[in-house]
Amino acid sequence: LQLPTHNLWYFHSYDMDQAFDQYFADPVRHRPPTCYIGFPCTKDPTWSKRYPGVSNCILISDGLYEWFTKWENTQVGQRGQDYEAFQRTIDS
Repeated sequence: LQLPTHNLWYFHSYDMDQAFDQYFADPVRHRPPTCYIGFPCTKDPTWSKRYPGVSNCILISDGLYEWFTKWENTQVGQRGQDYEAFQRTIDS
């Protein structure tokens, strides 16, 4: 796949204060202001021997804890349809 061995940072705007304010006010209409992308598999010299044909990616972006407090006492995979629907709204 020729994945990069370096980390990638995405910044949506030069005005980060405005970008965060807009996104946190309406995450459906506005893109996340920042995003970190890394490929740990490219940094591990033993990866291809241990996991041939497999790669991995880490993507970290922004969100407010308050968006998820409704589900803070639930388990992954058991949060219900409203959680799935919320995820789809911020995924697009």
